[in-house]
Amino acid sequence: MNAHNKKFGLKSIIKITGLTLVTLFIMTIVFLLVTPYPRYADCFRNLQEIEAYAKNSTELVPMDTDNTLKPEFNKYYQKFIQTYSKTAHEKFEWLLSKLRLKRQPLWSISGFKNLLEQATKIHEAKGFKGNIIAKIDAHETSKFVAFGNIQGAFHSLTRDLLKLKELGIIDDTLKIIKPDYYMIFNCDVIDRSPYTLESLTVVLKLIVTNPDRVIYIRGHHEEGNYWQEHTLKAELLVRATVVSKEPIPLEKEVNEFFSTLPFALYISMPPNNNHDFVRISRFGFGEDPLLEEAKYTEFLQKKSSEALSSYGIKDQASEDPNVEEKIKIRVLIKAEKKRQEFQAMEGLRLLPPDKGVTSWTLLSCPTVVYATVLKFFHDAFVIMSAGKTIEDWEITLYSRDRRENKPFETKCYNFVEGTKDGKPVGEEAGQKEEKKETGKVKASEKQEPVKQELVKAEKSKKEEKTSEEKIKAVEKSVAQALEKEGAQKSGEQQIPIMIITPPNVVVEQVTIPVPEQKTQEQAKITIVTTSEQKPVEKKPVTEKPKAQVIPTPAVQQVSPEQPDQQAQQETTDQSLAYFGPTMDYVEEGSDEDDETAQQIAQQMVSQPIEMMSQSR
Repeated sequence: MNAHNKKFGLKSIIKITGLTLVTLFIMTIVFLLVTPYPRYADCFRNLQEIEAYAKNSTELVPMDTDNTLKPEFNKYYQKFIQTYSKTAHEKFEWLLSKLRLKRQPLWSISGFKNLLEQATKIHEAKGFKGNIIAKIDAHETSKFVAFGNIQGAFHSLTRDLLKLKELGIIDDTLKIIKPDYYMIFNCDVIDRSPYTLESLTVVLKLIVTNPDRVIYIRGHHEEGNYWQEHTLKAELLVRATVVSKEPIPLEKEVNEFFSTLPFALYISMPPNNNHDFVRISRFGFGEDPLLEEAKYTEFLQKKSSEALSSYGIKDQASEDPNVEEKIKIRVLIKAEKKRQEFQAMEGLRLLPPDKGVTSWTLLSCPTVVYATVLKFFHDAFVIMSAGKTIEDWEITLYSRDRRENKPFETKCYNFVEGTKDGKPVGEEAGQKEEKKETGKVKASEKQEPVKQELVKAEKSKKEEKTSEEKIKAVEKSVAQALEKEGAQKSGEQQIPIMIITPPNVVVEQVTIPVPEQKTQEQAKITIVTTSEQKPVEKKPVTEKPKAQVIPTPAVQQVSPEQPDQQAQQETTDQSLAYFGPTMDYVEEGSDEDDETAQQIAQQMVSQPIEMMSQSR
């Protein structure tokens, strides 16, 4: 009897267990079919979650192809493709988070969508819609944290925010806690990275948390539908299909948000708040017809009751005749034209003046693409600090090489003059190079004064000898070239020889024999060297009674490390245009000096003299 009861009881347990499992399976299937995709109201709720997400993801994801202009990361996106098992897992995670048994995911597409819609509503409520500009009336205590192109550099942006928290500017909730502080993102937060959505989410979170303190300026990638040619579209097609049934998921929401971004931000500069301004935009002067300060001078000069105000730049079609005094843009910050004029930097670079205005550019994207193409590896942002006068404004670069485990370093410059301790930006780098090249001389400065003088004299003697040899080589080559043309030495003439050794430009007059019948012709010779950057001493030359000298235009002296390369090029081009079309580049100390000098002389005889004869 007992054995029968035990057998019956075991069967009952097995039966009950089986029914329970079947019931749970059916309930699971119903749950997965009926329950909508998990919706989260938020994501990246604090800086800790952002940091945790960055640590749990690979920063330098390799590109699928070598196309750095439009990189692809489809192999990386494969893990985000929505499958039945992935959907089931995410729904169970959502259920457990509702039961307080598990924390919600650090990032979710539904949380991103919600932040996108919130930020759009905040901007539209402030009048940010369509073609608009924004303005901030600064005070003596105002400070502005500014970023250059982010371009999906999520991990770098995370490190920057951690530094801002360390400085006490933001807290763990991403709220700006220091008074009179603003945060500015100048263009192109998105694209060319597998972390475009995460980077955009961080900026959206900052805007929602600080609606009057964070400004995101429209760039090339945010304009029109240009983003649809890059990684933002690719990520949305893979990761946003569960929250949107559009052909390009969330296309409408993304375009609505981008349409609320201003084309430029103007910051008034105390003490002349209604006359002097900083302009931060993608463009320089004259590059966008919509950005013409004369058309909205009245808006810029008028004091606003709000910390951040906006203006529709199509509302005023022409200049306001009632404006008595024009405004003046004192400083311009514009986006980096990477494929046209990029130069190595650590995140901040002084550009050639734009219509006489001090111009800077920022870069904040040490991604795989920028490391590959531009060799840019720095986490970087700047803090602009107002002062009692315009001349007291400063800009401080916070930068670190992401390849090195070192803290951020700072470099502070005068914002309006573009100088550091009275010297042009970049000059300190040139001084470092000079120290490397003249290490022996620098070391000798610690010796006795007599030894120092000997070293300097020897160095000066070598420089003088090098210059003399160069000039003699040219004289000899010119004479030989003229003789080959059948000329006879019956006269002498002074010819200007311009020796360019940045940052100094020296023009010397040398006397060489020329044919009598061509005494009016002037040879044009330009020698560019890359030797040590010291001026060549001018030597007196006895003038001949019949000598004719071509006046030499003034040439601007430019530091080689100073980022004002465009100004140097323009000045040099003017000088070359004056002396003629012939120009050869010769490296000082090269074995090919004599051969190149022969070529210069031959060209001088065969081209410039004939051209000038024809012109007469």
